[in-house]
Amino acid sequence: DEDEYGTYIMNSRDLCAIDYIEDLVHAWIISFKVEGRNKTVNYIASTGLAYKEALRAVEAWEKYDVQKLAAELFSIANRGYIPGFLAGNPGANAQFYERNGGFQTKVFLGIIRNFDEKNKLARIEVKNKFNIWDDIEIVTPEWTFPSKVQTIKKIMTANNSTGREGLRPEEYDERLSEDATSAHGWGYEVWINMEKNYGDFALI
Repeated sequence: DEDEYGTYIMNSRDLCAIDYIEDLVHAWIISFKVEGRNKTVNYIASTGLAYKEALRAVEAWEKYDVQKLAAELFSIANRGYIPGFLAGNPGANAQFYERNGGFQTKVFLGIIRNFDEKNKLARIEVKNKFNIWDDIEIVTPEWTFPSKVQTIKKIMTANNSTGREGLRPEEYDERLSEDATSAHGWGYEVWINMEKNYGDFALI
C-alpha cells in the first residue's frame, strides 16, 4: 500500500503465536523456529526464552502465563504482533500503517564478554547507552535476572575498541580502567558490578 507518507511494503506486523503454543503442540507440531533475519541477538534470545517457557509448561501438562510471556515479547523491539493465519486471514491488519517504527519498552544494552570472580565485575561490550543506578535485566539461555548498575569502570585502551586484538584485559586491572557514570554504545567496553558469573555472551 502507499499513501502521502510513502509505501508500507516492509511494515508487516510480526507473528506472535504465544497464545497458541498448547494447541500447536497438541496438533503434533514438533519444531518451532524463531525468525531471526534482520533481528538483534537480544530479540532472538528474549523471544526464544518466552517460547521455551511456554513449551516446557505444555510438555509438563501445566498452564503457562500467557499474559506474562506476551508482555515480555512486547517489551522487545517489534512492529506490532498478530497471530498470522492461526486465527484466520488477518487482511489489512497484517500491515502496520500507524507509524514508521516499532514498539519496545526495553533496550538492548550489551553483551557480557568476561567475568572477574575476584572483583565481582563483568566486562560488557556496550551496544546502547546506560547509566549508573539504572535497573537492568541479565538475559541467559535459561532465564532473566534483575540487577542494578552500581559501578561502571571504563576500559582505557587505544580507541577502547572491541575489535582490536590484545587490547582487552581478560581480568579487571584498575590501572587500565577509570570510574564513569555512564557507558556509551558501539565500540566501547566497560566493567560493571555483577554478583555472579552468568556466563560469557549473556545479554543485558
